Amino acid sequence: MLPVLEFQGVSKNFGEQTVLRQIDLSVDPGEFLTLLGPSGSGKTTLLRLAAGFEHPDRGKVLLQGADISRLPPYQRRVNTVFQSYALFPHLTVAQNVAFGLRNLRLSKVEIQSRAQAALDMVRLADLSKRLPHQLSGGQQQRVALARALVMQPEVLLLDEPFGALDQRLRYQMQEELRALQRRLKLAFVFVTHDQEEALSLSDRIALLREGCLEQIGAPDRIYDSPATRFAAEFMGISNIFPVSDVAPESASGRCKLATGEAFQIKTPLDSVGTARFLAVRPENLRISRTAPPDDNGCNVVRGRVRQARYLGANVLWTVQAGSNAWTVSQPSNGSIETASLSLEEEVFLWWDARHGVLVE
Repeated sequence: MLPVLEFQGVSKNFGEQTVLRQIDLSVDPGEFLTLLGPSGSGKTTLLRLAAGFEHPDRGKVLLQGADISRLPPYQRRVNTVFQSYALFPHLTVAQNVAFGLRNLRLSKVEIQSRAQAALDMVRLADLSKRLPHQLSGGQQQRVALARALVMQPEVLLLDEPFGALDQRLRYQMQEELRALQRRLKLAFVFVTHDQEEALSLSDRIALLREGCLEQIGAPDRIYDSPATRFAAEFMGISNIFPVSDVAPESASGRCKLATGEAFQIKTPLDSVGTARFLAVRPENLRISRTAPPDDNGCNVVRGRVRQARYLGANVLWTVQAGSNAWTVSQPSNGSIETASLSLEEEVFLWWDARHGVLVE
């Protein structure tokens, strides 16, 4: 299947600063791909290369197999939705949506028909005569979506479109956007630095770091099996410890930390030669005053409670075990025993071997 959008060996510099380094990335038809990473990782620059607002210094950008690297934005069948919405304040909703169609030499009837269809897609047909300042933030965002979709692009580019919305409205717009994308079967490329947003929306996530593609894969793969320490930390794993040795044992293995502790692991061992750290998600750890049964096959650590942070649905426990500090996330409505733990109390931590991940 031919990718609808493809970056081949793309690099970009701004003066002496290299913003993108040899990016190879493709977007399949109908795919929701998210570019995820911290500020300055190159996400927006990559999106701007696809839109035509910037041009690569090296490499190519292809749309449906054709090189568009040097084409101006108006000659590309891609459209962008910005965080700022960029609506014309003096035009009505319908006029904003129809604005781009005026340059296509379409009849007035066809322009009105396509604009109406786009407004129907985003459920704003009854607000077509309002001005932007008469709309809520979510409604303005839907107008920006309709204005992009009315041009019938091959790919829709979205640059942190929900950044200006409050949390409740952000969640609502995420649901609406994903439902719209599935209905249209249109390729979306979405930029965000929000891990939860990326996980909930995407078919695949491309994680960027300092202009390089760190890891790409399905959301559950990025979340459960990060490939590098950066990926693990960015996806919320706080328990990351240096490994001094990894030894295969039949279908599983055993790793030894630099501090001397040894733990069973069940992650693939084909990258043992490059493994430098053991990562365990806080929510995969259990905490208790009593040790688990010897026959449950779990890894066990003994330590003391140093801190408890109440976060509403969860409590984050910090447990000092030797020279390592472990973070444990447990539901705040968990067991009575967990709820009554006190600082400096001795506890046991344990986790299933399959939840330990080796990373580079």
